[in-house]
Amino acid sequence: MGNLVEWIEEELNDEIPESVCIGDDMVFYEEGYNDDRGQEKYNVLLSWEEARKILDYEFDGSYGGTECHPVIVWTATKVIQTCEYDGAEFLMVTPRNPVPHVVHF
Repeated sequence: MGNLVEWIEEELNDEIPESVCIGDDMVFYEEGYNDDRGQEKYNVLLSWEEARKILDYEFDGSYGGTECHPVIVWTATKVIQTCEYDGAEFLMVTPRNPVPHVVHF
């Protein structure tokens, strides 16, 4: 199982998110997921406190149907973004500014 709040907070390393944008193009295959999770707050900039309330839920992050929101989180030093491959969700972390770093596919 996955939880975006837990995944993102693990990547923050004590940084405070400056802003968050949650997309609305999620595909949920479970009953009850696509309900009142804050649709009026999709595709706008939110504080971490606002976004955290929407993103704090459990989902199956393994292969199959995508079950979490697309999200981008900006901190002072990095950009954290949800990614998907064949239905499996994970996070990609990229430096916010040009710096030497290990580059991953």
